[in-house]
Amino acid sequence: LQGLALVSLLQTCLNHNLRPTTPDAAPPHAKIAADIVACIFLHYQQHSVMTVALPVAVKLLHKGNSELSRSISSYLSLAAIHSAPLLAQHTHTIVDSVIAGNYSLARILPGLYSESQDPLHRHVMTLVSLLPRCHNTSDCQPLLQLFSLVAAHNPALLENSLPQLLECLSHHTTVAATLKVVLQLARWRPALLTPYLAKFKAAVETQTEARTLGLQVVLVLGKVSSDSAKIALDYTAEHLPSVDKTGLPDVLSEVASVVSEHQDSVSEELLLAVRACESAAAHSTLMRIQGSNSNTNSANSNNIKHSNSGGITIVTISSNTDVVPAANHTNTAPFSTNNSMDTNKLEKSELKFSGYDCSKVPD
Repeated sequence: LQGLALVSLLQTCLNHNLRPTTPDAAPPHAKIAADIVACIFLHYQQHSVMTVALPVAVKLLHKGNSELSRSISSYLSLAAIHSAPLLAQHTHTIVDSVIAGNYSLARILPGLYSESQDPLHRHVMTLVSLLPRCHNTSDCQPLLQLFSLVAAHNPALLENSLPQLLECLSHHTTVAATLKVVLQLARWRPALLTPYLAKFKAAVETQTEARTLGLQVVLVLGKVSSDSAKIALDYTAEHLPSVDKTGLPDVLSEVASVVSEHQDSVSEELLLAVRACESAAAHSTLMRIQGSNSNTNSANSNNIKHSNSGGITIVTISSNTDVVPAANHTNTAPFSTNNSMDTNKLEKSELKFSGYDCSKVPD
């Protein structure tokens, strides 16, 4: 009941001018509203209080008082923990406040995404355009986290904003969060990211904390073609020793995925680099690489059949002709596998076929 009474009192404050008259002087009702909000959100875990408090509290975001707006933002972050569905009903109002310059409020947007995607989708391009304006990189992090969610669910919305997103690769505090967005986009349409491969390699080489994600992006882009796969795998082999142990399974999983599509791109350097990792993930990757190579070799030999007749191994190769040249035979005449032959008429000392010495055939 006390919480509900405070909400009613806060509502009356909305009827008064809350704009500061001077930079250092806040109107009396603004101070009262700030104190009431602090008391109300002591009950942020109580659903009944938040149900009536949130619709009133979000209105304070647009009363022209930036200090009050920042204060409200902190309390709304608490409400988002336990009352995200309730807060999601006001996503449009919250997004408008972020766009207006209340960047600290962006921290609650990722938590609202699962509850209210449409308002965020409608404003995603505008939100991306805020990245260069965020002087505090900590304000960029929640926005990039939001864009990662968007990229996973509706990546086409970020296609036109890609150049602005990639600008965040130049800041070490945002490079990892940016690469998470890029990785989602690369899985969706790798050709879209291929022109920026040099940027991703630069992130791998200069940002230790982003090496795992950077190599994953390079590998995903490597699936575009066999040539791209070889470049990506060779590049990964070069940097694999410096990948931290926690990120190694993710990189090796991507390696195996590329190899499964482009078996002919595997180099000895890659195999040596994977073996040197000495981990369960590396062993699993080696098994998958070897399995892919075995499948290729098996496919190449599917047309070769062996049979044994009268102690002589006969190899039949499927082709447009039934004639197979005799191996290591001094006589260049063809050897037919379809015609019956009297082995006693053959020069046993001269014929060796498929590794079998026919001189040992009993008369």
